[in-house]
Amino acid sequence: MCIATERDHERMFERLDAPFGAESRSVDLSRPLEPATVSAIRAAFLGHAALVFRNQQPEDAHLAALGALFGPLETHLIENSDGRIMSAVHCITNFDSEGRPSARPYINTNYFWHTDKSYLAVPSLATMLHPVELPPAGGDTQLAHMGMAYAALPDVTKEKIAGRRAIHSLEFMRESLDNPPPTEDQKRNAPPVSHPIVRRHPETGEPCLYIGMYASHVEGRPVAEGRTILARLQEQSTQPPFVYSHRWQPGDVMIWDNRCLMHRGVANYEMDRERRVMKRVCVQDPAGQVSGSAGPGHS
Repeated sequence: MCIATERDHERMFERLDAPFGAESRSVDLSRPLEPATVSAIRAAFLGHAALVFRNQQPEDAHLAALGALFGPLETHLIENSDGRIMSAVHCITNFDSEGRPSARPYINTNYFWHTDKSYLAVPSLATMLHPVELPPAGGDTQLAHMGMAYAALPDVTKEKIAGRRAIHSLEFMRESLDNPPPTEDQKRNAPPVSHPIVRRHPETGEPCLYIGMYASHVEGRPVAEGRTILARLQEQSTQPPFVYSHRWQPGDVMIWDNRCLMHRGVANYEMDRERRVMKRVCVQDPAGQVSGSAGPGHS
C-alpha cells in the first residue's frame, strides 16, 4: 500500500489564499496517475476539502477517472431540457429550455446554497466541475466550509441544534424556487429524508452543519420556527471567513468534499447574454450511509 507523505502534499499541492482549499499545477489528469499521486490526492482532499487542478485539458474519461478515485460515479434523477436523464459526466449551463442563455436557466438550483443530493438518503460524497465555456468575467463558484462554520457558532446555538434533524426534500426545493414540480418517478425515487443538522465527517471526525436549499424544516419543531432556524444557520455559515470564491480559469478542474462543504454558482455575469457551460461529475458515497449527528452530548 502506498502512503502519501507530507513531502508529497507539499510537492503537488499549494494552499489557496482562502480559508481552505489547495491547488496543483503539477498533476496532469490526462495521464495515468502513479499510486503515490493517487495517495497524495486522496490525502489532500481530506486535508483541504477542495482541490483545484490547473492547466488541464481533460476528456470525459479523465474526469470520470478522477471521480472514481473517491467512489462510484452517480447516476441521476434530473432530466435535461431535452428530456434525457443526465449522464455521469454531464453539462450544467445557464441555458433555458430552448438552449439560449437566460437569467432563469432551465436548471437554476445551482445558484442557491446546497449540498448535492442532500434530498437522498445517501447524498453525494464529492462534486467536480470543469469549465467548457466561461463568460468574460464572473460566473464564479462559491464553497462554504460547514465544519469551520459550526466551530464558530455560539455554544448556546450548538446546544439548541444538538441532536436535531432536518427534513430534506426535492419537492420542497422545487416549490420554494418556483420550479416545475418533480415527476411522479422522481417523487417515488427521492421521497423526503431526514438528516442530522450537525453530523460528523465520516473520515476526519469533524462536526459539520448539514443544511442548504433542500432543507425544508426541523423535525419536532413547528415548520415556520424550523425554517427560521435553518435560515439563520445558513446566513451564519456563509459569511466570508468560511467561504472560498473560485474564479474560474480555462483548464481548471475543481473537486470538493460535499460532506463538509456547501456550494453555489454566482450570478455575477450577464446570464441572459453570456454563456456558462460546466462539465460536472458527482461521486457516490461508497459507505452507503450518512454519518450520525454530532455536537454537545453526542459522539
